[in-house]
Amino acid sequence: MVPAHFKELQAVVDAGRVHELENKSTVKQALWGLAGELGLVRAVQGDRRTGRPRGDRGR
Repeated sequence: MVPAHFKELQAVVDAGRVHELENKSTVKQALWGLAGELGLVRAVQGDRRTGRPRGDRGR
């Protein structure tokens, strides 16, 4: 399920910058989860603090 958190989305949608939605956003996490379930992306176990895959040093 993808939640309709309008307060999270309003500023980025109004600015036309949905791609700048924060990584810890509930909506963004739900969309990535849905993409994983549909097989559109590989599921990667990430670091909860940074949101990056473990072992990724920003390269």
